[in-house]
Amino acid sequence: MTSRQAVTLFSRSIGLSFLFSALFEMTYLPERLYSVDYHTAARNLLSTTQYFRNVALMSVLLLCVRIVANLLLGAWFFSSSARVKRLLLGADPEADS
Repeated sequence: MTSRQAVTLFSRSIGLSFLFSALFEMTYLPERLYSVDYHTAARNLLSTTQYFRNVALMSVLLLCVRIVANLLLGAWFFSSSARVKRLLLGADPEADS
C-alpha cells in the first residue's frame, strides 16, 4: 500500500467519523426542540425574563452549528481531495506517483 492510498483510506475514515458524529448529534434535536417548546409555552408570572427559553434556543442553535460543521468536515475529508492529502501528508500529493 502506497502512502497515497493510506492517506486516502485515512481521510475517508476521518470523513465517516465526522458523518456518523453528525448523525449522532441529530438524535438530540427532538429533545432540544421539545425543550424550546416547553419553555416557550411555560410562562411564569413571577419571572420577567425568559432565561430558560433563551438557553434552550441557544442550545438548539449551537447543536445545529455542530451538525452542519460535522457534515461539512465529513464531506470534505471523505472527498480526499488534493488539499486534504496535502494536509495529511504535509507534502505535494502528486510527488509520490
